[in-house]
Amino acid sequence: MGTIGLLLSHELISLLVLVLSVVLIGSVLHQRRPTGSAFAWVLGIVLLPYFAIPLFLMFGGRKFRQRLTSKRLLHHRSYSTLPRGFDPAPPEATTLTWLQSGESAYAEFLRRIQDAKQSIRILTFVLGDDATGRALVHALTERVRAGVDVRLLVDDLLFFRVPKRELRAFEAAGGHVARFMPLWHWPFRGQANLRNHRKIALFDGEIAIVGGMNLADEYMGAEPSAARWRDLSVAVTGPCVGQLDKIFRADWEFAAREELEEAPPETDSGTVARSVDVVPSGPDLRGDPIYDAFLELFFRAEERIWIATPYFSPDDSLLKALEIAVRRGVDVRVVVPQRSNHPLADRIAG
Repeated sequence: MGTIGLLLSHELISLLVLVLSVVLIGSVLHQRRPTGSAFAWVLGIVLLPYFAIPLFLMFGGRKFRQRLTSKRLLHHRSYSTLPRGFDPAPPEATTLTWLQSGESAYAEFLRRIQDAKQSIRILTFVLGDDATGRALVHALTERVRAGVDVRLLVDDLLFFRVPKRELRAFEAAGGHVARFMPLWHWPFRGQANLRNHRKIALFDGEIAIVGGMNLADEYMGAEPSAARWRDLSVAVTGPCVGQLDKIFRADWEFAAREELEEAPPETDSGTVARSVDVVPSGPDLRGDPIYDAFLELFFRAEERIWIATPYFSPDDSLLKALEIAVRRGVDVRVVVPQRSNHPLADRIAG
């Protein structure tokens, strides 16, 4: 009887694995994936199902099952506002201040925090338990005590790095902290790998700082550092701030289950071209808007395409678009670091 029970259990497990394999392979083929990635998942599920199936259930997702409404609307808007030419917009449309060093970005953050009168909304992937992270959280706490509404959204993957003592004081003063997708909440939904890498800071709904810099010593600080990543951020004003606010509110509502008041409506006469537009992308949006925007702009470029990126591993379509641009006389230049934090990406970039 025991032997029969074991055989039945083994057959049931085998049947379950077979059904899961068929379902997951269908899911892989349905998703918009690079050919190599899709082939690797299918091969793994077929040859090593007991290993690949749990991995796919934890890390195989590309999109959330439920998209966020405010970003979905922004997604449709972005396609209608992609620049139709490359003439610079009038200076009154949108102002930009490039923050080309960690010191300038840190100084701008502190200044904007200290000058805020109504609200501060910050989204970051990394908040360091270091001099930079502690100083910024302390400055935010001071604004909370002055009556400013401050919201801080941090991705959960590296939340263990946050300055815990300073955050406790921040929350005790009335500040709000939310963690984006806590890992232990999402173990088998295929979404543990869908992290939030956005860096957005909004001050009084009028000024935004966006770019690649996290709030940590390795990205910014009061003093120069040879060990710091070379990155870039920009402080902007104008209609794009309202677009960035929609993205933040959607992420906050998803993470904190709390709706935030919309920022004041952007001013747009309908006759002035914009020098800045926001193209959101991510696992909560249908398709890949940034990918599509790059592809369209590569094909549309007439004079130059200058790219500076830490990781350069374009797929065949993007690479072909750049090759075609070169052949039609466009000045194409790509700047990559000699050494990044991902050796595999360095090898792909050549």
